[in-house]
Amino acid sequence: MRHGETAWPTTPAGSRADATDLAPLTSHGIDEVERQARAISGLGIRRVVSSPLTRAMQSAHLVAVELGLTLEVEIDLREWCVDVSGRSHPMEVVDRALYAMWTGVRPDEHDGPNFEDVVDLRTRVDAALRRQVGRGPVLVVSHSVAIWSVTGLRILTADTVPWSIP
Repeated sequence: MRHGETAWPTTPAGSRADATDLAPLTSHGIDEVERQARAISGLGIRRVVSSPLTRAMQSAHLVAVELGLTLEVEIDLREWCVDVSGRSHPMEVVDRALYAMWTGVRPDEHDGPNFEDVVDLRTRVDAALRRQVGRGPVLVVSHSVAIWSVTGLRILTADTVPWSIP
């Protein structure tokens, strides 16, 4: 499941701020996650595992409460790492690298900084999912690029995609 709609912090100039890991859900995002939680309540999910980023954890918490389950956190389900060095970059640089990811061009060949490439992202997310094998039906709450890296699908906020480890 992808997290709900997010209330992105913005700078005075109106561009997205760097603290995206702290961005909470909007009221619409809360509503869409609660609707999705009710929709999946009959699927026999026994565990809810989330990315550590606020928007995913808030979404996972809402689902876990609806399903009467506890929430577990898996660091490797976090979103695509824009710059593995930890440096921040203007949104246009991030957007250019994200476009490169979607189109299959390696970001380091897209004259960007030290971005996590799609192979590294897929390896990280796949390893996190494989750690869930044998632990019952699991709902994983993560992010668009992380989900795309293992499914090939771009999904909307609070949307789910059935998936199993090949």
